[in-house]
Amino acid sequence: MSSVWELSKPGVLAELHPQLKQYFSEIPAGQIARGAGYFEWAGSPRRWLWPFLAVLGKDQVLFPAWQQRVRFEIENEPRINQHGQNSILARRTFYFERGARTMLDEITAERYSAPGSSSTDHLLIDYLGRSRRLAATLQLTAEGGALRVNSTAVSLRCWGHRFELPRCIAPRIELTERFDELTGLQSMSLKLFQPQLGLLYEYSGSFRYWLEPAEGRCSAESGGSTGMTQTTGQR
Repeated sequence: MSSVWELSKPGVLAELHPQLKQYFSEIPAGQIARGAGYFEWAGSPRRWLWPFLAVLGKDQVLFPAWQQRVRFEIENEPRINQHGQNSILARRTFYFERGARTMLDEITAERYSAPGSSSTDHLLIDYLGRSRRLAATLQLTAEGGALRVNSTAVSLRCWGHRFELPRCIAPRIELTERFDELTGLQSMSLKLFQPQLGLLYEYSGSFRYWLEPAEGRCSAESGGSTGMTQTTGQR
């Protein structure tokens, strides 16, 4: 099964550091990718946001917390979803002082044809939480061997329909993944901004990752958010 990252932007993996290229390549059939490490900071220092984050936390999207040195684990599982599209199920568990909380999302390469074009391309869309009510359309850029992932649109599903939020108020996701030759670790930094309010949520840190047999796991709450391969040094 092809990597959702390569499907959405053919050739992007060739521009990445070799370890990142392995990480974002397809996960072999019958295996899942796991990772473990520490976030230097995770959550939001804006406590007035915490009631809203608590609501998102019930859907396993974001959590009302702000903590330094947070241990975390990752699990990524490739699959073909109910629409026949390649996707990665992602589970990231944060071990906060108040207890473990697990973030869920599914990154999908969705087929589409641009107006006036006979060719088929793929959009990279991240469906967030158990309900998948929130979704972000993502754009990839390789820069100096690192991968930058930015959201270009955010949508909300209500009353059976999906509505794209106006760009002037839509939150913006910025993610950077790179490999550190000195430490042998992969690092990641995610920031969530809103045009009027600025930085709302973030986590950044480093980790090691590996592959292991899937052993029949196939639930929407057992996947991960990017591809991984074994190394000494994913998300």
